[in-house]
Amino acid sequence: MSLHIPPLRDRPADIPLLANAFLDRFAGASGGEPARLDEATLRELSARPFRGNVRELENLMRRAAILFPGRTVELNRLLAPQPSSQRDSMTSELRSLNLRELERAAVIRSLEFSGGNRTLASRALGISVRTLRNKIRAYELA
Repeated sequence: MSLHIPPLRDRPADIPLLANAFLDRFAGASGGEPARLDEATLRELSARPFRGNVRELENLMRRAAILFPGRTVELNRLLAPQPSSQRDSMTSELRSLNLRELERAAVIRSLEFSGGNRTLASRALGISVRTLRNKIRAYELA
């Protein structure tokens, strides 16, 4: 069976539904309150072409969930490019870390963010509780 789904730019009425669903999903994964989209922001989002289709909207809402947890999204700040000095310092910081150190830092941060709740931390990381427990043991975080 073949199913044709038009691109998101041809379905602007779907953008508010998808955007809010993504915000709810990301808030649920982190255990926090979802970011909110006001009418003006929804109108502006609906007018965007979204050349990257639904993934572009999903990534934008992921960023919104991180920047505006439990608050109304400020579209101008959400769409603003990251200052190059901040990008450069982040890049140099990442170069100095290896994958194991990055993973360890992610586990620590998710545990801190979830208040030590391993279930919430594992959801935020996208891994099972058992995998998180194994990583805690491997990184000697217990």
